[in-house]
Amino acid sequence: ARDAGLAGRVLAASEPVLLNDPRADDLADPSVLEAGISSLLGVPLVFDGEVIGVIEIGVRAPRRLGDGDVDLLRLTADRVAQAIDHVRAFGREHRIAETLQRSLLPQSLPVLPGIALTARYLPAASDAEVGGDWFDAIGLPGGRVLLVMGDVSGKGLTAASTLGALRSAIRAYALEDHSPAQIAERVNHFVLADPARQHMATAVLAVFDPVDARLTYVNAGHPPPLALDADGTARFLEHGRSVPLGVLPFPAYEEDSATLGPGGAVVLYTDGLIERRGEHLDDGLALLARAAAAGPLEPDALCERVLTAALPSGPTSDDVALLTLCHVPLSQRLELDLPGEPGSLRDLRALLRRWLDQAGATDADVHAIVLACSEACANAIEHAGAGARETIAVEAVVHDGEVDVTVCDRGTWRSERPPSDQGRGLELIEALMDDVKVQTSPDGTTVRLRRKLCQPVRA
Repeated sequence: ARDAGLAGRVLAASEPVLLNDPRADDLADPSVLEAGISSLLGVPLVFDGEVIGVIEIGVRAPRRLGDGDVDLLRLTADRVAQAIDHVRAFGREHRIAETLQRSLLPQSLPVLPGIALTARYLPAASDAEVGGDWFDAIGLPGGRVLLVMGDVSGKGLTAASTLGALRSAIRAYALEDHSPAQIAERVNHFVLADPARQHMATAVLAVFDPVDARLTYVNAGHPPPLALDADGTARFLEHGRSVPLGVLPFPAYEEDSATLGPGGAVVLYTDGLIERRGEHLDDGLALLARAAAAGPLEPDALCERVLTAALPSGPTSDDVALLTLCHVPLSQRLELDLPGEPGSLRDLRALLRRWLDQAGATDADVHAIVLACSEACANAIEHAGAGARETIAVEAVVHDGEVDVTVCDRGTWRSERPPSDQGRGLELIEALMDDVKVQTSPDGTTVRLRRKLCQPVRA
């Protein structure tokens, strides 16, 4: 179709079209004739049997294009078509890798009493390949949390798929309650066991226990975590360091620990936050420490302050992942939504001990109140119809030297049960507490427990 111009004729024929002394109606834009063009040649861009475009050239008189020019432009078109397909393939892989990476980042972070978590992920500039940065936070028994910050070597789809395998492996080993060093050893073996996995990875694995305010960590070749005390004093956790995952068959991953008292925080990050072209790495670390210590240690504010200082111009050529944990002091009121399953009782006991210790309770008070509350919740789980999808509301408050605990569920306690050791829970609760009241309604059961502390409560 001559009305479609030279490109249209090439596309229609899927063959080169040579026009010597072209007329205005041969062209989609006749104005090119005003430039004195005497000869035009169009060649299709063909890749894998599909025409993906057209390349055109023109010359002025007295020169004219011939068969030799057609052959040369065919060769050029072949190379151009391959280059275009490579760009398209890169774009497809980039989108797939980006989608995969984002799907592997946690959609939410654990909500635990005494712990506040916030994370940020900034992808690299749009023209850069997708990196292997990732973070994770996994709730553990006893109210603890495992923090993970990692960076897989390489870019693109293979790095993103390796990231997914590492994340799944770490989560599996964490749920078996292994220590950070044990997890690192097992993941290292996991990486080396598959020859197809050719990427190494740096990572920090850190378990924080709010009961004893202890952060236990191992560092597999990653930038050091930044710990901040409540007064803003910043220090990098330089110990517990070893080689990246997937480098040596028998590395020595050794843990270290640090105290993170109430009001303190820890910052985990990837190298994109601290590395700058032409600058020493120490400069980036110093900037991070200054920014983190320059304001309140509240998770969201801490993240925004660090990102604003480290990345004033926005995304760079490298991905950035940032994860902060703040050790939040417990108040005089403790409120929990406890999953209706036996495994949650361990978390309850640990948090109650921490809360009572902060309130200044004696060991005798702590033992009695924790045991009574645990029995009340166990009764709700076992006999009141609470299940894994249901929650038990636990509220505890200290007032005038007395601890007042309320346990609410949506079921009805069984008043009559066959005689057994498990049937004496209420009797035990009554023996441990000064006052016990059980109220039932169609909506559930409420148990209120009160006990006077043996010594004054600390302010």
